[in-house]
Amino acid sequence: MVATIELAREFEQSNGLSVEEFANLPGVDGKRYELVAGVLVETGQTGDEHGRVMDKLNRRLGDYVEANNLGRTYPPTGFVLAPRTVRVPDVGFLVRERVPLEPLRGSVPFAPDLAVEIVSPTDIWYEVRDKVTAYQRAGTALVWVIFPPDKLVFVYRLNEPLVKILDINSELDGESVVPGFKLKVGVLFE
Repeated sequence: MVATIELAREFEQSNGLSVEEFANLPGVDGKRYELVAGVLVETGQTGDEHGRVMDKLNRRLGDYVEANNLGRTYPPTGFVLAPRTVRVPDVGFLVRERVPLEPLRGSVPFAPDLAVEIVSPTDIWYEVRDKVTAYQRAGTALVWVIFPPDKLVFVYRLNEPLVKILDINSELDGESVVPGFKLKVGVLFE
């Protein structure tokens, strides 16, 4: 474990980790990591509330996507957003035309069409904002940021400056990315 972290630090000091080097790192002490501009970044701890919300959304979205043959949903999976950046959304979605035909070793080599981030108590707001920006720069059309304690969802659309804020009485909409998918926000927090 320590050797892996030391190896990663050596790469970072040289020129930063590449996506390939990141993919080849063995598991490190049970923690989750992302690669941001070549630097290994530990993601925050998740808890029960985070897991419940992620499970509810992933099951409902996944069932809808599968029933309508729209593409594929992903539980936490790495997506390459830039040459030395791999982000891991809590839920990701690719439209059918973009789903890799064969299972890939390592991260999906491009951005998801929909990325969902569920904010954990250890997350810092500017880091969440940076993730949203990275997804959008890589071409992610729709990003949902879910705040469990406040029971809110922030909806970010590619090339739109306004953020839509949904409360428990609002409806989450897949828009043109996941056509026809709708879910009352309050369901996520039941």
